[in-house]
Amino acid sequence: MIELTMWELLFWGFLQAFAVSLVVANTLPGLKVTGPVVLWKSRRGLKKINAIAKKHHRLWEIYGDFGIILAFGIVGALYVFRRSRRKWLYSLAASLFLMSPSISNAVIYLVTGEQYLTTNTLFAGDLVSQLALQALLLFFGYSVSLVYLIMQSAFDIVLGYLTGTAVQAAVAPALPGIAIKGSPFQIPWYGWLAFPILIFVHELSHGILVKATGLRLKATGLLMFGVFPLGAFVEPDEKQLKKAPAQKRLRIYSVGSTANYLTSFAVLAFFILAMVPALDAAGYYDRFESYYDHPTIGGVLETSDGYGRLADGMKIISINGTNVPSIAVLHNITSGAGPGSLLSIATDQGTFGVRLSNESMIGITGLQDTFHPMPLEMDVVTWLIRFTALVVFFNFIVGVMNLLPMYPLDGGLMLEALTSTKIGKKKARRIAKAATVLVLALIFINMLPLFFP
Repeated sequence: MIELTMWELLFWGFLQAFAVSLVVANTLPGLKVTGPVVLWKSRRGLKKINAIAKKHHRLWEIYGDFGIILAFGIVGALYVFRRSRRKWLYSLAASLFLMSPSISNAVIYLVTGEQYLTTNTLFAGDLVSQLALQALLLFFGYSVSLVYLIMQSAFDIVLGYLTGTAVQAAVAPALPGIAIKGSPFQIPWYGWLAFPILIFVHELSHGILVKATGLRLKATGLLMFGVFPLGAFVEPDEKQLKKAPAQKRLRIYSVGSTANYLTSFAVLAFFILAMVPALDAAGYYDRFESYYDHPTIGGVLETSDGYGRLADGMKIISINGTNVPSIAVLHNITSGAGPGSLLSIATDQGTFGVRLSNESMIGITGLQDTFHPMPLEMDVVTWLIRFTALVVFFNFIVGVMNLLPMYPLDGGLMLEALTSTKIGKKKARRIAKAATVLVLALIFINMLPLFFP
């Protein structure tokens, strides 16, 4: 894992991007270089996309409508079912799935040795805050709920700066193999292998919906920042797209997030229903537990009570006298202790008293399970499980974050399309631009601790 500050990441990132741009400029047909960004267009795959779109036309429309509900909750559902006499009943039924906590809680590492994201991070706070977020999810979907979350964390960061207390970034780049100082995310290098799946299902769905709605698809392509993929894209005929009815545009914009969201569910279901029983029958889990050593600390948040005592590289041996062989055991102990509890944490470098945060968290980042040497077949299966978790994680996070109401994300285009049905295209575009400025400002505040700890 390479450790960099945010300033170092920007410097080396732009340096490699400009170097790659100079090397690949004018080397391939369809390649366009603009500063550090490389754009490659092609007509490959268009016939296949067209063939898929012709089948099950109505199914693809429903697929797109699901994304509208995902983005805007009951408000989106009322638009989808606006011609039905029972639109309120259908809208409520279709939106109820948004009330359940995120699937990330079911992905708590899947024996990955990492707790990438839990419902504590999405639904932290007192009962009133949780109910407010659930209500926002139900009525306005992920689009508005995400803005509410980053607004809350931005307020906490500003308050921390004003009062002189330690602050923690709530938004940070999640680059596999690179640990950014101050970031709560540390993703292993093989996370890059999950990106092709993420990009493929996202852009393929966009292309299929473009053709299924009767619009012309001009090209497919890839967008790169040096060696790092920014994403793939499909290029529809912009003139046709602008003239298309709002619901068609909403379906096209939303379907990428729908694809990622459903992919995360499908892969998770495959893991639970197929992989877990097979591995259990083979005795994998019984053997796996015997190889646990003790979890190792990757870093400690400056905002935590353990800062200055717990340190990078320490192994957690026990908590309150209970042996801690794995991260799973550690989480069971901390979740059962309750907010503000004082824990006696024994490490390989001494014993320390640490008080839990209000979210029942120690404040450790990059916590990793360590193991005694395993046979090759155990290593391969363990890696496969961790990779599966990363596929679920990235598809869920990218699918949901893409619904933020800001340009150039699909969420910004969807906001413009939906509001244009009531107030016209010009006013809708102004609202979408204003939302973009607001969201960008909130993201910037959420990232400030990465630049100024």
